[in-house]
Amino acid sequence: MTISSEVKIISGLEIFSGLIYLIYFSAFYSPIFLIMSIISFIIAFGLLRLYKWAWFLCLLISLFGVISGILITIIEWYYIAISAFPKIIIDIMVILMLLSKDVRKEFKI
Repeated sequence: MTISSEVKIISGLEIFSGLIYLIYFSAFYSPIFLIMSIISFIIAFGLLRLYKWAWFLCLLISLFGVISGILITIIEWYYIAISAFPKIIIDIMVILMLLSKDVRKEFKI
């Protein structure tokens, strides 16, 4: 079983997101950040094993990230937008890679 570079990149971005959520958890002690961190690590593992549920969950969470990031940018334009903008771009890149023909073929979707 060979894994394409796109899937490896998406998995790496999920691991990176999990680490960011762990940093947020250590700063704010909010259990939601710990839960999101665990979910990100599970998604990364599932993507590397080419599980369909990981593809769907990653797509769902990335779509939620784009929508919530845009809403946050509209509501709190200056301060939050600067920190939300890179996450929006990363989520859009993940969505585009997940919806690419090669990645869908690899996950048999």
